[in-house]
Amino acid sequence: GRPLFEGATATIPEGHKVGLVGRNGAGKTTLTLDWALRRWQQDARPLPLVVNLGAAPRARDVEALLLEAAGLEDTPRARAGLRLLVRRGALVPSLDGLDELATRSQRDEVNAALRSIIELIDHGGHLLLASSEQLYARSTELTEVVKETLAAAGLPQVGARGIHVQPFTPAQVESVVRRVHGERPDTDQLLRKLSDTYDLQDLVSRPLLLGMVLETVDELDPEARVASADVYEAYLERWLDETHADEPGALTDVHKTTLAEALADQLWRTGAPACELAALKASVMSLLATEQLAAVPEEDAARSLQGAAFFVREDGDRYRFTHESFLEFFLARGLLRGLVERPAEVLDTRPLSPEVLTFVHELLRRAGGDPRRSQALRSLHRWLVDERGALPDDDPQLAATAPAAANALRLLISLAERAGDRAGFVPPRADLRRVSLPGVTLRDASLVGVRLDHAQLDGSRLEGVDLSGASLAGASLRASRWERSSLAGARAHAADFTIASVDACDLTGADFTGARFVQSTWTSCDWTNVNTSGARTTAWAVLPIREEYATLPSTTPAPEPSPRAVELAASQLPAARGPWRAYEEVDEEGIEEAIEEEREAERGDDERPAPAAPDPPVLRSPPRKRVIAKAAAPLVRNPFLPGAPLTGVAELPGRRDIINELQTLIDIGNPALLKGARRSGKSSILSFVAAAHRDRRLVYPRSLERHEPRSADDLARILDGDLARADDPAEALRAAWARIEGEPPLVLLDEIGKLHAADDSLFTWLRSVGQEGLVRVIVAGSHADWAAVIRQANRTPGSSFGNDYRVVELGPLPDDDALRFLVETAPPDVPLDRERAARWILEICGGWPLYLQIMGYALVQAARRGDHGPLVDRRALHNLYERELLQNGRGIFEPRWGEITGAAQRVLIDELEAAAREHRRELSAYRDLPRSARRALSGAGLLDAVDGWLFARDRPFFDWLRRYHGELEVRDGDV
Repeated sequence: GRPLFEGATATIPEGHKVGLVGRNGAGKTTLTLDWALRRWQQDARPLPLVVNLGAAPRARDVEALLLEAAGLEDTPRARAGLRLLVRRGALVPSLDGLDELATRSQRDEVNAALRSIIELIDHGGHLLLASSEQLYARSTELTEVVKETLAAAGLPQVGARGIHVQPFTPAQVESVVRRVHGERPDTDQLLRKLSDTYDLQDLVSRPLLLGMVLETVDELDPEARVASADVYEAYLERWLDETHADEPGALTDVHKTTLAEALADQLWRTGAPACELAALKASVMSLLATEQLAAVPEEDAARSLQGAAFFVREDGDRYRFTHESFLEFFLARGLLRGLVERPAEVLDTRPLSPEVLTFVHELLRRAGGDPRRSQALRSLHRWLVDERGALPDDDPQLAATAPAAANALRLLISLAERAGDRAGFVPPRADLRRVSLPGVTLRDASLVGVRLDHAQLDGSRLEGVDLSGASLAGASLRASRWERSSLAGARAHAADFTIASVDACDLTGADFTGARFVQSTWTSCDWTNVNTSGARTTAWAVLPIREEYATLPSTTPAPEPSPRAVELAASQLPAARGPWRAYEEVDEEGIEEAIEEEREAERGDDERPAPAAPDPPVLRSPPRKRVIAKAAAPLVRNPFLPGAPLTGVAELPGRRDIINELQTLIDIGNPALLKGARRSGKSSILSFVAAAHRDRRLVYPRSLERHEPRSADDLARILDGDLARADDPAEALRAAWARIEGEPPLVLLDEIGKLHAADDSLFTWLRSVGQEGLVRVIVAGSHADWAAVIRQANRTPGSSFGNDYRVVELGPLPDDDALRFLVETAPPDVPLDRERAARWILEICGGWPLYLQIMGYALVQAARRGDHGPLVDRRALHNLYERELLQNGRGIFEPRWGEITGAAQRVLIDELEAAAREHRRELSAYRDLPRSARRALSGAGLLDAVDGWLFARDRPFFDWLRRYHGELEVRDGDV
């Protein structure tokens, strides 16, 4: 009867997909259910249908679950009706538990669930997707799949179209306590205890834990540091104390806790939402080796479990936990007990989540003492070093126990992070052979002497990790990132470092025999006494102070490790047709000679015949290994095409919502204006839409860039060249369209501003063919383009051209999509590091597609000329930006300048000149500008009362203005 929420308001805009995120126990599920109940009670449309993804059977798709929630039979007719109601905004699929789905499901199950969500709202409609914010904070292979898939589909991500359920404030906690306790005399004393007990105030900011604390606060020690596990243990003890073990058929306390731990283990291991009581009894009997539980009837056992607030009994004697955190707590509890006797068995489960590992740490802290000396960790160390370490490389048990070893590493690294002193948690010679941890992030971890042979660590990130003396033979480390780490004395025979990035690492005495370094970068590393015999690489630096680049994946074996420290940087040169000479102890002159030969080959000196074999080596005394070899490599076309629309692509990153909206407007016959700045990628979207429709209708993709049609006949001739000599082209084309059976044709007109001088016949004809349903029409242009067209059409009194056009606004790409575009578009010979070159471009240019294309193109061309600095050095990239975009970008920025009104141009020039005179980069603040200047700049989209100067929206344009404002002309008039 008490109100659950007061003053909680949020609006989901039409057609939006919204994420409801918050910490575990923050009240997301309760909020979702309460909101849904209120809307149904008030018959407030759209109506929500709530489904718990975490508790749903894995084999059923989202549509089936929604139909079940609606009480409907799963039939093709019902599914079609559901999709129609969702698309029209009558129903809101409200999906809770995405984090549980991602944590406890197989990759194919997660993909199937995500596909069914995407297909349901692919053509529009609302969506509410609730998830713990930890899903977005962690980085595992499965959570990355979820985040990338949602982003590609335009579905909600944290920080974008998200409703965040915030923790309770101290005032809200007090309000809840006073409501629950009423006017009891000990309420003030209780509040003081919540406030004074260390860390308890943070815990009670989550509604779930607040409720548990209020029931168990008397059992909590006010003098001790209280963690989540303490609250859960007190809650468990309270339940055990309130149930009676002496009643006939009752379970003992050991049976009850072991049942809870077995339930957690089975649900985590299988990913199932619930488990049958009979299966739980069998598990407990095998663990406790007792016949007492076998004699307890299932009804008596079920009755003994009643009253536990963390259990839910479903139909068919199936049990699940009321909240994911109870599952995580009991799983951690069972892990610690099982590690003592059977570490390989208890760890052979799905990857342990950060929440489970947090409970393990807190439970060990409760036990007291150094966790490294606990019985559980000593047993785990023995298994890793003595038992698993004794297995030969070809023993099948090595692969069979790899998942358990991966979980062991997760557990030990997590405990080390929380302990401060990280040494000793992962023991030397810990056997981690064949573990699979793609994408793992390790920071400041001590892994001295561990065995990671044939481990799968692709895409991993290692910062400050000590792998001194470790063995990584045959390990896959493709696209890994290393910073401030140590491989001193490590053995990395045949390890794969393809596309890896290694910076400021100690490689002293490391053995890279037969390793693969293709397209990797190694900077500021200590190469003293490193052995690279038989290593395969695309580059080998021949002097300690300079880097040279080649493209053959091989180096000549050395008889002994080199005593000299060198830099290794792998990155391919362009054409590279002729063979490099082979040198021993190459001197400066020899290097210059080899470089000049490469440059001649790149310039296309094809007349010079290639030698049949490399020239004899230039020998020095004593001879040392310094050999560069190079073979022919085909040149890949630069995939970045500034100014040209993207064609032949499967998707446009970050534009799924825009394309879906255009698709909906095409389906319903509503004309649309795709409006965006000249740098926003309108032409690529039109090209993509045209390709998607060519198989089912006539498509007329036309750009008016080189045309200025004045009449309807002019436009008809542009659309259909066969009508060039027709007497009445517009009427002839209208008649042809009227005879078409099936889908109406689709007209896509880019550069709509070229209609600025058209007469009334053109606007009347274009509007009528759309209203009559003869064609579907999408036009594209900038704000200034559309304003000029409407101004021209409105010269005729009563003209209504443009009133029925739905405006689809186009802005920059979201950051993640812009980064993905840069990384995935880059050619294989010039890969872009997401966190270096790609992110630097984004920071400079923002997410505008045209700027990304220009900088991507310039970066690839520079690397193919042998200039690799911009790939690894921020200053070099900025120099490239100034040269390629600012100096050579007049054709981009001058039209943008020309769209600004004369009044705004004058104000902007005055401001830029004043800033230059006074040697300041900042322009005048909004409040310091005259009212007329504010009005002119705001109308031009350059200034905002709240945000001030809008430099962040288009930094390259403002950088160009600062550089060239003295050369620009101010036009007359305020049009």
